[in-house]
Amino acid sequence: MLACGTPDAVDRYTWQAKQAAAWAVLEAKTQVWEEFGEAMEKDYCAGGELLTSTGDIVGRWKKYFEELLNPTNTPSTEEVEAEDSITQAEVTEIVHKLLGGKALGVG
Repeated sequence: MLACGTPDAVDRYTWQAKQAAAWAVLEAKTQVWEEFGEAMEKDYCAGGELLTSTGDIVGRWKKYFEELLNPTNTPSTEEVEAEDSITQAEVTEIVHKLLGGKALGVG
């Protein structure tokens, strides 16, 4: 392009540069999608096997939500209370430190 300097040379160079950029983007996207697919297969397949049938996929989601919504290893009430309990005295002390003991309101 620099040697010729004609409008046709500029157009040809621009077209070639756009085509090269488009191919580079296409190759990068393809590689990323392949890596993503491999990661999905590795991380989210039941027993290392990719689920392809609708029944298998629905069954896997059903199992996931059953485990999520019906946990079997929940801590007891005593464990929860002992772990994160805040006393009324602590709350009162913190409220007294806020704005001279006043509750926050609309600004």
